Amino acid sequence: MALNAFRELIGAKRVKGIVGGFAMVAMATVLLAGCSAGSSNATSPGGATGPTGAPIASTAPVGTSAGASAGDSSSDHARYCNAIKLSDAQALVKGTLTGVQFDAALRPPAEPFDCTFPTSTGGGDNLDVTLTQADTFTQSVADQNAGAGTPLTGVGDKAVWVQDATMANAPIVVAIKGSLTCRVTAPPTENTTIEYAAPNGVDQITSAAAAAYAQKMAILCKDVFDATS
Repeated sequence: MALNAFRELIGAKRVKGIVGGFAMVAMATVLLAGCSAGSSNATSPGGATGPTGAPIASTAPVGTSAGASAGDSSSDHARYCNAIKLSDAQALVKGTLTGVQFDAALRPPAEPFDCTFPTSTGGGDNLDVTLTQADTFTQSVADQNAGAGTPLTGVGDKAVWVQDATMANAPIVVAIKGSLTCRVTAPPTENTTIEYAAPNGVDQITSAAAAAYAQKMAILCKDVFDATS
């Protein structure tokens, strides 16, 4: 009986020892997990880090440059002016045109862009297409001091031709597409192909002749607008 009691006592202590060992292992596991969690939540001066200490890549979307690269607007200038067909410009003037002239280095805020077609008469009597990358339509029409103009169809979002009250000069065409404004001005009447008379030595253009000529002027703006589509 005494021997059996001794064995039972030894067995109970052994079970308690084993249970105690398991408890210590479980406690150690909890402590290690807490240390690991604290380490992963720590931040370095440079930002969050991953398990290896390497920086965590940002998930924010990549932004674009705040401004256009140098030369973008000047390439627009070249694209717009070169889009004007020489045959369309030639239809407006008597002198032979050899090409278009423009400042390829021009960029904002030095706008507007000018596309100049020198005539063989010289003396600055040129056919000009002026382009502005902004809505200056209303102001361009108002600058002529000749009312709201006569609407033209099939050119950009809106287009008109404006004729001064003397009817001695070719009309001016103003058109817009989006935020690109186009204005076409012709050289003196005698250097253009517009129909006119000169009673008493003063050039006189009829409304019908002005309207027909304006339609041909508007084609230059259409050439430019087609290049932006």
